This record gives sequence, structure tokens and C-alpha cells, in this order.
Amino acid sequence: MLSELFYFAAGGMNVKLLIFGCGVIGSVYAVRFAAAGYDVAVYARGSRLSELRENGLLYQKSGAVYRSAANVTDRLDEAYDFVFVTVKYEQLYDALRELEPVQCGNIVTMVNNPFGYEKCAEILGKGRLIAAFPGAGGVIENGVLKAGLTPSVIQKTTFGEPDGRHTERIKTLREMFRRAEIPYEECFAMTDWQLCHLGLVVPLADAIYHGRGDNYDAGRNWKVMRRAAYEVQRNLAILRQSGVQLLPSRMRLLASLPEHMLA
Repeated sequence: MLSELFYFAAGGMNVKLLIFGCGVIGSVYAVRFAAAGYDVAVYARGSRLSELRENGLLYQKSGAVYRSAANVTDRLDEAYDFVFVTVKYEQLYDALRELEPVQCGNIVTMVNNPFGYEKCAEILGKGRLIAAFPGAGGVIENGVLKAGLTPSVIQKTTFGEPDGRHTERIKTLREMFRRAEIPYEECFAMTDWQLCHLGLVVPLADAIYHGRGDNYDAGRNWKVMRRAAYEVQRNLAILRQSGVQLLPSRMRLLASLPEHMLA
């Protein structure tokens, strides 16, 4: 698969992609890649599989509902150029074990994973893993995807080789994301990036909890915001003291702002 230097760095459309997991995140990327002209299949099970088989991958855009060109499958016996794994962290290792025999040398784990990639690589075999994190969110209501990409200033789709190298397949991913109009960012230290992400989002989740589940309510509560700011900066300081690079670069800004400004 993907001969001729990754089929001209995926500029050609003869590229087969599998989205393993068709919840909100997987569905967003499937819709984007299919709209860009790539040959996309989505892998699902249970009620989601039944829903997709009956109606296809439906998504809402500008108030109207459309059907994506992505195909639906419950089989893993074909060869793919890239597989995107979009499951929850607690499902990750089982998903990788299921994907281990699949004919694909480029498996992109788009999962919140602060524990590193050694076990993932051990399951898949040497050289197959690409580390990533999605930049999307939303809901699926009555079988219709109501979601989209996260604004670039908040969260781009971030990815990189586990060892930080800049490879041909990373160049190919960059071109695929560009063609699909997905904001992206290459990262040379994805484990550090994941740890910093966790250091930020856990205090924010705590703040929303204290805001009775409403982010606007939390944002209006100065005491809650001051506590969140303190916890974010404490977490980033601990990570930096442990030798973790603060990534992406805006994390360094969050770490250095006066606490009241960050709040």
C-alpha cells in the first residue's frame, strides 16, 4: 500500500483509510477524510454498527443533515494505508490487539494516553505506531453527528512519531490533514505533550464539576477560577521539574502568567 513515495505524499486520492471506532471523534474524521476524496471505511460494533448500516454515517452541517461517502464495515480483513484508532483509553490495548494482524503499517492512536507508547508499540510490532491526539468534539443524537473540529487556537489535531523523528509518513499525514481542512500540528515529543494536556484538563474538569456541570457557571465563579489556575500552574511546575517539556508552546505561557491573569 501507498507505494510511489506514499502515493505522492497522499496527494493522490487512491488512499485507503480505516477509522477504528465510530463515536463522535472517529465520525468527525471519517466525514472530513471522505469529503476530501479519500477511500474511508468506518469500523463499528453493536447498536452503532446497526445504525450505520441502516442509515450510513449521517452528519449535520449548517442545519441540514447529510450522508457521508464513508463505507461501513465490521471486518478487518482488508489492507489499509492508515488506520486511525479513535476509542477511549480503557479500550485502547484491546483495540490494538485486534488490529495487530491487520495489513497496515501506519496505525494512528488518537487517544488520551499519558502513560507512553511502549506497550502500544509492543502490541503492534516495531514501526507501526504513530502517536496522535484529536482536535474535535460534539455529540451524536438520534444517529446524526452534531460535531466539528476544535478551534485551532484551542486544540489542533496533534501527531508525531513516538521517537520524535520527521518521517515520510508524517509528511503524508500532514498533507492528508491539509487536504481534509483539518488544523494540525506535528509534535516531536508526544508523551510530554500528553502529560501537559492532562495537567491542564484535569483542573478544568474539576472547575466544571464545582460549577455544577456548567462551564459558564464555573467561569463566573472567581474562587473556582483561581483554584483552577493554581492547580494548572502547580501541575505544569511539577512536570517541568520532572524533566517534561511543556508542549505545545502555549503551555509555557500558562505556566508563567500571574495566577490572577490566568484565572
